[in-house]
Amino acid sequence: MNNHSGSFYLVLAPKKNSYSRALAARLTARSPKLGAGEIVLNLDVEVPSSLFQRPALSAKVSVPPGQTLSSEITAAVANNLGRLVSERLGMSVHVSAEPPGPIPHWSRVLGIPEDSSTTEARAAYRELHAALMADESAEPGQIAALNRAWDDCCREAEIQESA
Repeated sequence: MNNHSGSFYLVLAPKKNSYSRALAARLTARSPKLGAGEIVLNLDVEVPSSLFQRPALSAKVSVPPGQTLSSEITAAVANNLGRLVSERLGMSVHVSAEPPGPIPHWSRVLGIPEDSSTTEARAAYRELHAALMADESAEPGQIAALNRAWDDCCREAEIQESA
């Protein structure tokens, strides 16, 4: 079995201005410079590689627009599906059936009027995309929604041009 290992330094000190016996700690890979009242513990860590491995399995089931979920897709059906997949794969799986939320019109996502040209939409998309990429706190869902809005805009433009 493969293992990952490393050597680290754990620096401990009593918390300043603390009436309790609490500790402050910091961890470093380099030999630390100690301050007054600090002590260092050398930690040799070895963990199995399997700790870092995640299953490369994902599945997404989507219901096409215009179709509704059958009343037969209940919590019991979702639980049975999860149990069946768990038995076959030997791992715990959670399955849920939730209706998708409404998808806003692409122009609202891009922050422009609905009658905007594709040139205006492209400029808005590029500006928002650059801002999201620069924002470290941006969630992947925001970028996905922006990309979906741009795809919808292009699809709508193609339909208008052929009509």
